[in-house]
Amino acid sequence: MTIFQILFPNKPWIFKKQITDDQFGLMWYNKDRNPLFNHYQAHFTFKPTNSEIDAFFTSDKEGIDPKQKHFFWEIEKKYFDILPILITPLEKFYKRSYNQEIKIHDFKKEYRLFAISVSRYSYQHQEWSLSFTPENDPITGIT
Repeated sequence: MTIFQILFPNKPWIFKKQITDDQFGLMWYNKDRNPLFNHYQAHFTFKPTNSEIDAFFTSDKEGIDPKQKHFFWEIEKKYFDILPILITPLEKFYKRSYNQEIKIHDFKKEYRLFAISVSRYSYQHQEWSLSFTPENDPITGIT
């Protein structure tokens, strides 16, 4: 741990490459040992939920691809159409992984979005994920 991490534990972007994006605001570059995981990160208010989230875009240091921004905009636009699709797989996940029978009644009230990840765009293929935390267990994250 460096002196900067001790003095500024919640401000990692102070000492990293930064860009200011018209859609996401301040973004900072996180470099990984494996270049496939290098990414830009942003923290901002997600319009559909009016809550603060983190967004991660796998990228080179030059910046994120306009196709990633467009794809994020599509997620934002269709966010409430996506939520009902998540319920059945999530209920099955709890049953399979934890042997728990759960019934999700109102996903919007029971889970809170905290992150969106958008990978590099490759020809006709885009990987992405939404990460949620259950309101009754805020330490647990589900992607």
